[in-house]
Amino acid sequence: MNKGKGIWKMILNSALVFLLVFVMGENVEAADFQASVSSATATQGETVTVTVTFSSSATIGAYAMKLNYDANILEYSSGADGGGGGSLQFYNDYVNSTSKSYTITFQTKAAGTSNLSFETISVPCDTDTNDMTVKAAGGSVTVSAPVTYSSNNNLSALNVSAVHEDGTTESMNLSPAFSADVTSYNLSVGATVTRLSLDASAQDGKAAVAVSGTRMDPGSNTTTVTVTAENGEVKKYVIYTEKAYPEETTPEETTPEETTPEETTTEEPTTIPEENPQNPLAVTVNDKTFVVSSIPEGVAVPEGYEVTETIYHDVTITAAKGLSTNLVLFYLVNQENQEGAFYIYDEKADVFSPYICLTIRQHMYTIMDFPQELKLPFESLSLELAGSTVQAYRTDYEGIYLLYAMNWNGEYHLYYYDEKEETMLRCMETWEDTEEVVSDVKTPAVDSEKESMERQLKTRNIIILCMALVLFELIMIIILIVIIRKKQRNSDSFEEIEEDEEDSEDSEDIEEDDDTEEYIEPMDEEHLDRELDQILNKK
Repeated sequence: MNKGKGIWKMILNSALVFLLVFVMGENVEAADFQASVSSATATQGETVTVTVTFSSSATIGAYAMKLNYDANILEYSSGADGGGGGSLQFYNDYVNSTSKSYTITFQTKAAGTSNLSFETISVPCDTDTNDMTVKAAGGSVTVSAPVTYSSNNNLSALNVSAVHEDGTTESMNLSPAFSADVTSYNLSVGATVTRLSLDASAQDGKAAVAVSGTRMDPGSNTTTVTVTAENGEVKKYVIYTEKAYPEETTPEETTPEETTPEETTTEEPTTIPEENPQNPLAVTVNDKTFVVSSIPEGVAVPEGYEVTETIYHDVTITAAKGLSTNLVLFYLVNQENQEGAFYIYDEKADVFSPYICLTIRQHMYTIMDFPQELKLPFESLSLELAGSTVQAYRTDYEGIYLLYAMNWNGEYHLYYYDEKEETMLRCMETWEDTEEVVSDVKTPAVDSEKESMERQLKTRNIIILCMALVLFELIMIIILIVIIRKKQRNSDSFEEIEEDEEDSEDSEDIEEDDDTEEYIEPMDEEHLDRELDQILNKK
């Protein structure tokens, strides 16, 4: 009977294990998603690295996190999935691991301490798409200034030349004459001067010199030379220039044949800079007139870009260059309302297009102009998107448009844009005129939602298989119990018969009794089964 109790105990334990497996398979408590970043110290001008780690006790399926830092102290170099200018992005649609680490490299710009803190862009989940609880631990980077840094921010020379419309240059004399201690100067130029050309040299070779405001418009103009010492101290030299207005014919001498107000308006520059020698930075975008400008102070460059100095039509300006892409953004000022914004510059075609970015499911898409060789069998239209007008194609479905965009990996492709759901889907269709253009683009990663559904289906199949195996084990155990119980009942009946025979024998026949015991003792299980079958048959 003790043996039977042990078997029932084994059955009960197996059932408990089965229920535990079933419950755990159906109800999974949210696992913790640990986000941490190491701290570091460095000297101004050096490169510093920190480690960003995402981990969990469960298998991580996907995450989208942001790491914030002080862009005045640190300049991002490499290691993240995207970002720059004060924040970095980390995203992964299919981790399939319990941890993921990144080595982030910064260039130190100034002395100070930059705190490193996390933000959640999208709630992380495990491989079964169960949400995870974010627990973040920040860090910091402390940058110290070397004691050997120079504070010399003086100029040693400042030579100015005027550039005329015909390309000739003329040396100009500043008033007063240049002196390293004098920071304000005056200058007068003629009506044919388009810009100033400056040759500014710093006394300290480690100091940085930047020049802005060299374009000359009729009237008052301001040119600034900024000298930044090695230790970060800044000094500005300012040149105030008066440009003469072009001579105009008096009203008495003006005849209708010579000029009219309407003709003057028509002749104003509205095309590309080559047709406008008096203002080489005037451009036309979407039938509106803009002026190319250096990035004003206080205007933050888009995330993932850095300020760089470039030359546009022989004029030195500041622009924004992509850290991980080949895009260059110029700052254009609308001549009607004097509002400025960033535009994408195509140097090869010498044209500008609005800079528009969409962030969908923690992925950023930069809307681009359609290539000229790309012909689509749909109606072309202007679509209002993110506050700007972009080129799009209307498809056969209401609210679905075709856009041409660059994804977060710098790849260009056609995308379906759902105006209602605000989602982007890579276009896999090809047409006769577009096959060559579309096939030249890299194929992105497999759709994460499909993989997630496949993983869930696989998990369900495993659970069902485990349930079937446990059920089969229970059935086999029950069958075994029935057999054992049957043998025990037969064995008890045989022992009762044996005891009756022993009682009927004479106490003197000890030797015969011993023979009987010797006969019963070696009975094996097979013999016992035969005896039990005989008893059952009699019954």
